[in-house]
Amino acid sequence: MADDKKVSDTETNADCGVCDRPVRKIGVLCGLCEGWFHVGCEKLSKDDYEKLTELGDKSHWFCKTCRSKFKGMKKEIQVLREDNKVLKNRLEAVEKRMDDLQNDIVRDIKEKVIEEIREDEEQERRKSNLVIYNLPEPEGTNAEEVGDIEEAVCQQLFEQEIKVQEVAVVSVKRLGKPREREVRPTA
Repeated sequence: MADDKKVSDTETNADCGVCDRPVRKIGVLCGLCEGWFHVGCEKLSKDDYEKLTELGDKSHWFCKTCRSKFKGMKKEIQVLREDNKVLKNRLEAVEKRMDDLQNDIVRDIKEKVIEEIREDEEQERRKSNLVIYNLPEPEGTNAEEVGDIEEAVCQQLFEQEIKVQEVAVVSVKRLGKPREREVRPTA
């Protein structure tokens, strides 16, 4: 806005935005389009003009054309605000979903790593296992007694037949019942 919103003969030779005649005496500057206007052409009251003059650079005045553009822009701004709210809600939903997915991925990776560590530990533990085929079935009355007999047979096998000392038999597990072998005559 121009200083004091007044125009004298020496300050400007700008034409009025309404009537296209020079604004030489009392005129106002539009704060948006920066066009000069006669107070009468814009039907600005004397009181309003004096208020604008008093406020100086602390206020802005807008011509009829710019004010009508503002009215149309208000509706557009409202539509944009509503669209912005919708987009903001969608973005928040996407961000939440991304956070959930990230948490799921981290959880899945942790579970996979733990599973692989356990599998590696199990494989390491099984490295010391020994599988003996065709171990004779012990005869006993209960499972504990059979287990003791099997451990004793394994211990004896290691020490006397395989000649390995200081072997601890932790457990004996049977993988299934022995199958009858088909005997084929050799030629």
